[in-house]
Amino acid sequence: MNMGESMDLVIVSGLAWDGLYLKSTVELAKQLARWHRVLFVEQAPSMAGSSPLLGSRLRQVDAHGRLHVLRPAPEIPHNRLPPGAVHDLVMSVNRARLRRGVTAAVQELGFDDILLINAWNPVYGLELLPPDSVGATMYYCYDEIGGAFWKARHGARAERQVLASADAVVATSPTLQDSKSELNSRCYLVPNGVDTPAFSRFREQGAQADSSVRSLPGPILGYLGCIDGRMDLTLVAEVAKQRPDWSIALVGPVLRGATTDAVKGLDNVHLFGSIPPDRIPAVLAAFDVGIVPFVLDPFTRALYPLKMLDYLAAGLRMVTTGFAQIPELEPWSATARSPNEFVVAVELELAAAGSDAVQRYAAADARSWEQRAVQLEQVLIRTLSFTRQQRTSA
Repeated sequence: MNMGESMDLVIVSGLAWDGLYLKSTVELAKQLARWHRVLFVEQAPSMAGSSPLLGSRLRQVDAHGRLHVLRPAPEIPHNRLPPGAVHDLVMSVNRARLRRGVTAAVQELGFDDILLINAWNPVYGLELLPPDSVGATMYYCYDEIGGAFWKARHGARAERQVLASADAVVATSPTLQDSKSELNSRCYLVPNGVDTPAFSRFREQGAQADSSVRSLPGPILGYLGCIDGRMDLTLVAEVAKQRPDWSIALVGPVLRGATTDAVKGLDNVHLFGSIPPDRIPAVLAAFDVGIVPFVLDPFTRALYPLKMLDYLAAGLRMVTTGFAQIPELEPWSATARSPNEFVVAVELELAAAGSDAVQRYAAADARSWEQRAVQLEQVLIRTLSFTRQQRTSA
């Protein structure tokens, strides 16, 4: 297997293709489709909200016929079931339904010698196609499943099984690579990336910063991303109280189960809700400093947040709570744990804002989704070559 040789890839995701936030699996699928044929399998809708009679739907999403998305038939709800025989029976039915849909899709597309990638959806496993059509299997891990309350009940056990049986594993952070290597020695690091062309076009066109954010009294501390249990909103509130002359813009959806009570009633904290991905460069252009005020716990410890690369591509200085060890981003971010430390760190970053923007653009370019896809393709080639040698020697 050599660079440039086309592959047939099936990516079994736990996400929808479309949506209001960027997803690493989607971005990599788009890049890989430049060189290979790709089938992206979305999360199956629940029968609780869809007719069980609905079938799978296959659609082409690129201009060249190399990238297709499969919306599977609805699944039986299972996440709230306790571990045990009933859950396992339900999942055996769900897997059979998904297997029929995926098998029909790859037959329609003419895929063969497939590299099957399970993207953080381990309850569906790796046996979703006839064995003679699969050349290799891979598990793509981008979050610590044991710390994800919505997946941990069944996902942690299923992930251990997938890790043990996959031909290779790809992790998006050093912490994830270290932990997953304990069950699979063929674990590779391919960090998240950033859509640098979008930021370059924004600068080249001389486009304006988002007016709704930029109209806030400055300086503006900005956060981009979901507002959920990862956020230390108590810290945000304390920073806002210490510096009422600063505006803090929180741009992103408030997820179900999250509360913003800590910042309610603070005149200088502003929630903007979701934005489409194409507005990200304009919104970040309105920030003076980017912030990532996450709590420190097992889930955040394993993160490699996309937003930090977005800040980098926008030329922004940034301050985080040091929730994760990300060596390649340490030169580009300041760390502060307490509210007092956070205020001091932001003051220093504000004083230096814009001084190294060109260097930050270049650092982001080296971490673009195109570059990450090249890294991932090298792992794919190595994995297929490994499994072919195994079959030959068997």
